[in-house]
Amino acid sequence: MVIEQRLAVNNVLFFTFISVGLWIVPLCMPYWHVKRWFVGLGLVGKMEMYMSLSGYELDLGCDRYSWDWMKSICSKLDSPVDGYNSFQNLQDTVCNLEEQTFRVLFRSCHDVQILTWTSLGCLFLIIFSLLLMFVAGCFVWLYFNGHANPLLWNCSRGLMLTAPCLQFCVLGAYAGLTGLQADFFDINALPDNPVTPNSPETITLNMSFFV
Repeated sequence: MVIEQRLAVNNVLFFTFISVGLWIVPLCMPYWHVKRWFVGLGLVGKMEMYMSLSGYELDLGCDRYSWDWMKSICSKLDSPVDGYNSFQNLQDTVCNLEEQTFRVLFRSCHDVQILTWTSLGCLFLIIFSLLLMFVAGCFVWLYFNGHANPLLWNCSRGLMLTAPCLQFCVLGAYAGLTGLQADFFDINALPDNPVTPNSPETITLNMSFFV
């Protein structure tokens, strides 16, 4: 009985810490949402923005253009915006574009502000849920190793139930941002049509659904 009990405890702790480790993967990857713009109906080129919970990575696809003059223009634009940037940088850029174009072309400043704070909030809540899982695992270990306090057992059960519920709510909240993310840098002066370079309003959540 003691051996079976210890085996069950070890299994609980093993899968708890495996779950914590699996969550580290999407937290470090910029694939929570992918936005794409298609140039010339997708025949000329494609630009992609990869979003994480703390920032974004923009790929203008300069190497995929067919004409040298387009590659030259793209390379000049690529230098200041390529690589990984924080959402604060995105917010400053979009809000300045909105102000300088008198809200005629770009009107996504408020959306980017919502994205910034919601993404950072989701990041904080996921890390907090991982901390809850870690503490719950420690409580379980203490309970079956000489500290059989009912308070430890009840706390560990409560934490084990709270963590996945919190993570599910975070994924649902982030999925609700898809509609906002589809409008970044889109030209509002142009009507919605198949020709306008845009990204479809699809829920990606690539790395989060992996977990």
